[in-house]
Amino acid sequence: MNLKEEYEAGKEKWSRKLENLKTKIRLTGWGRLFVFLSGAILPFVFFESFSTGFFVTMVFFALVFVFLVKYAVKLGANKQFASRMLEVNIIELEVLDFKFRHLPAGNEFIAPEHDFSGDLDIFGKGSVFQYINRTSTKVGYEKLARKLANPLLTAGEIKKAQYVVRELAGKKAFRQQFYALGKMMKEDDKTVALLKNITKVDLSFYGTKEKILSVLFPLLSLLILILFMTGLLPVRVVVWLFFTGLIISGLYFRRITRIHKQISKLGSLLGSYSRLITLVEREVFESESLLILAGELTQADKKVSEIIKQLSRNINYLDQRMNMFTGPLLNGFFLWDLVVTGSLVKWFGKYKNSIKQWFDIVHELDAYNSLAGFAYNHPEFTFPEFSEDTPVSSKGLGHPLIPPAERVDNDFTLDKDAGIAIITGANMAGKSTFLRTVGVNMILAGSGTMVCADKFTYRPQRLITSMRTFDSLDKHESYFFSELKRLKYIVDELRRGEKIFFILDEILKGTNSHDKTKGSIALTEKLMELGAAGIIATHDLELGKLEEKHPGRIVNKCFEVEFDNGKLIFDYTLRNGITHSHNATYLMRNMGLI
Repeated sequence: MNLKEEYEAGKEKWSRKLENLKTKIRLTGWGRLFVFLSGAILPFVFFESFSTGFFVTMVFFALVFVFLVKYAVKLGANKQFASRMLEVNIIELEVLDFKFRHLPAGNEFIAPEHDFSGDLDIFGKGSVFQYINRTSTKVGYEKLARKLANPLLTAGEIKKAQYVVRELAGKKAFRQQFYALGKMMKEDDKTVALLKNITKVDLSFYGTKEKILSVLFPLLSLLILILFMTGLLPVRVVVWLFFTGLIISGLYFRRITRIHKQISKLGSLLGSYSRLITLVEREVFESESLLILAGELTQADKKVSEIIKQLSRNINYLDQRMNMFTGPLLNGFFLWDLVVTGSLVKWFGKYKNSIKQWFDIVHELDAYNSLAGFAYNHPEFTFPEFSEDTPVSSKGLGHPLIPPAERVDNDFTLDKDAGIAIITGANMAGKSTFLRTVGVNMILAGSGTMVCADKFTYRPQRLITSMRTFDSLDKHESYFFSELKRLKYIVDELRRGEKIFFILDEILKGTNSHDKTKGSIALTEKLMELGAAGIIATHDLELGKLEEKHPGRIVNKCFEVEFDNGKLIFDYTLRNGITHSHNATYLMRNMGLI
């Protein structure tokens, strides 16, 4: 079964389950209505009012109704889950056909001054992020973006990431269930901010006095209520007790309200996180990195999922204070606010230092699931290998966002003695696409996932590009000055001792041809002198002469174009040497410009 058939099968499976659940929900709804009407009518029809049979019948229908309500809630959750499982299979089918531009694009991460992301289309419409992303939590979404924007720079770190990606790639069911459960969470910017600041909840007011009150007052209330119900105490004592409880609760009302505002929206969200963590706890992992991650979701006393669920329950208990009927009763008789706050104090006292780490593990897995899904969907790709001295060596290197039927793969190597490749070629011959191909695969490699190549070996190092430069009206900067600033940035980083792989596309475009040639040659030699490795694409054939001047340090590569019966033919194949093709005049004439 190929990937498409696999996802089609998943789509059909969850479509059937979803329809089945919708039918059950409709039937349960009718069942609730029938039980409600039966409970409201039948006792009056068959039994004398307020007789034993009357009450037994009403209680019976009430219990059945409660059961159906709980069953309906369960069916609703199952329906949500099935809907999300169907969604992820549909998304995978669309992405396999390269239809992914409707998915979240990570526009908020676009940063023109970033080392490479703007030039390589890492974020935005039609980007690498949009193609790869299957995260289901907001923080996981941010973590994936950080992984792509900040690739790892040592072979050891990358290998650890590869172990995680390799194992998760083989756990499709786990990844899809993780996605579905994560997407069921009701997250927004506000709840995410509250979750990040959950350890900052101020419970400092709760001390010994409050602890004594929250234990003794409820016990006293129970005693008085029992004595009242047995006729040993008059009702005025119960009333006195009730108002005393309200007065005490009122003294703490503002402080507990402040706490409630900080955490009230997190109750259901934490319940959802508990279910996600349960999924992780049940999964059996083998790689050391994943065992360490999963191992951090363990505590000596109980499962972390249960610990998180306990916090969720405490927050939901505190929500009862907002109920106009039960709130006053609970606080009047049992100092409910203080009792629940005491539970929160106990919880945070025990787990405050661990909760951020637990959530971080969930979000880390969320980000890795996307990288693993990308690897799973491309079994023809390969995991990169590493070299201490070879900047890049590849066989069958292609751009992962170009469909296989359209993609032309190339072999490309910069060995330890040849640090800079000068790439020449006619317009539209494929130079810029090739530059992005090399850059994107380096980013994928540094993220721990597979690269679009038959074989890929490289030296992990910082990547800086200069391909798209724009003038800036608000900064009063010309196009040329903006480009010079970018080039100076690269040179300055090299002078600081940074190991850099650079990718430059048509440098010094904003000046005259003589100046451009002279400046480009000087810059290339300066980069070589500073020990940088990289690629320069250019129309300036004079740069090709540097190979003769610096044999073994600079190599010439090119893309050619052929004319056949007045038509241009591009094969997008990388060749050795300097291009002999020119097509600007032909294109201008063909478009009627000249």
